[in-house]
Amino acid sequence: MNTWPELSQIALPTPVKKALIKHLTEPFQTEAEAKDFWQENSVQLVLSESPIDAVLEYTDPLIEGYTISLLILSDAGEGVYYLTPGEPK
Repeated sequence: MNTWPELSQIALPTPVKKALIKHLTEPFQTEAEAKDFWQENSVQLVLSESPIDAVLEYTDPLIEGYTISLLILSDAGEGVYYLTPGEPK
């Protein structure tokens, strides 16, 4: 997904969707500001494990066993968020 992830577009449990949006908006004053940043800087969201050889900025637990990792691709802010599902219980 290479646009801001609208809740209706994400095939995830509702609590995970809400936690994801909360996480993605934390560095910004408003959701609109976050959306603008995504559009201007080619930020992407991938539902997958991060590449094994990637040097990640961070990996944080999200909710319900999901983790979110960020791979920065440029000084301009271009990056890829990897949303990884946890092991089924």
